[in-house]
Amino acid sequence: DDVRASYWFIPAVLVLSAMVLAQATVIADRHPDLIPFQLSFLATSVSVDGARTVLSVIAQSVIGVAGVMFSITMV
Repeated sequence: DDVRASYWFIPAVLVLSAMVLAQATVIADRHPDLIPFQLSFLATSVSVDGARTVLSVIAQSVIGVAGVMFSITMV
């Protein structure tokens, strides 16, 4: 009960989950034959410009959230 009441429990679980997910995606990238379903439709339906746009939006939103968090921290 004390562990769940701690402020570090949920962030620690999220960090560990992210690390496991990162390793799983690296393994899936190196060994695509281990994936139980095919992802070939994604490779043909996404253009380079579309992928660049998606990555740009993700980067902008991460920078925006970080800016808001820093400004909240300063106040």
